[in-house]
Amino acid sequence: MVNFEPTPEQQRFIEASVRSGRFRDVGEVLRHGLELLRAHEAAERRRYEAWLADTRQKVQEGLDALDRGEWVDGEEVARHMDEVLEECRRSERGSETKGKP
Repeated sequence: MVNFEPTPEQQRFIEASVRSGRFRDVGEVLRHGLELLRAHEAAERRRYEAWLADTRQKVQEGLDALDRGEWVDGEEVARHMDEVLEECRRSERGSETKGKP
């Protein structure tokens, strides 16, 4: 047998749920809550498994690309990002001065 001591707020919620007629008794409220928890955890597990499968697939695609020699040097990527950022800054400075007399 499980011993359960609800907080005062939980107790009020349980009692209101029974009084509303939605549930016959406290046990039915608790069973319903546990079923919702089980369903929630199962859905979370499915989402995690899908994320994990997707991540594994992406990692494998990356490894396959490396095996084919399809890769870019990290320093080259950093230089390109710096160039793009500098171009954006120049563009922003140019648009700021266009509106000034």
